[in-house]
Amino acid sequence: MRAQPQDKRLRQSPAGLEYEPAAAEAGRALLAASPDGSLLRAGPAVLAGTALTDWRLPGLLLALLVGG
Repeated sequence: MRAQPQDKRLRQSPAGLEYEPAAAEAGRALLAASPDGSLLRAGPAVLAGTALTDWRLPGLLLALLVGG
């Protein structure tokens, strides 16, 4: 039985994924600098009905889970 050649497309990452950690780190820095979300234009109304009072914890989770 002959082995099938691997498809080159499967070995390439989708465009933009290599920039994800840098974008997550930038988002974390902006949320740490302004936990009210104003630098990212993320309004506090989005957090209404949650246990969060500002964007500090989401920024930290963004850095830890996505930024690595």
